[in-house]
Amino acid sequence: MSTIVREHYPVAALPEDLRVGLPEDGWVRISLETDGTEPGPTDEMRRTRLDAELAEGVADLEAGRARSLDDVRRDLRARHPLVDAAE
Repeated sequence: MSTIVREHYPVAALPEDLRVGLPEDGWVRISLETDGTEPGPTDEMRRTRLDAELAEGVADLEAGRARSLDDVRRDLRARHPLVDAAE
């Protein structure tokens, strides 16, 4: 686990959500630690991947490798069960 510590850090340099309740001209001690978890994919990353897979499905349909749009949707739903591929 990594830790970063900054002594006498100006409150004015903190992000707005961390300045709440602190004196504007004050100083703080900052200690940042990783929590040991790996970040998951963002919603944007998921959408980009789904868009790419949908484009592949449409290409398969146009090339005759998929029988129907329903096959493409079924395949997407199988790989992404929480996504409504009908959109």
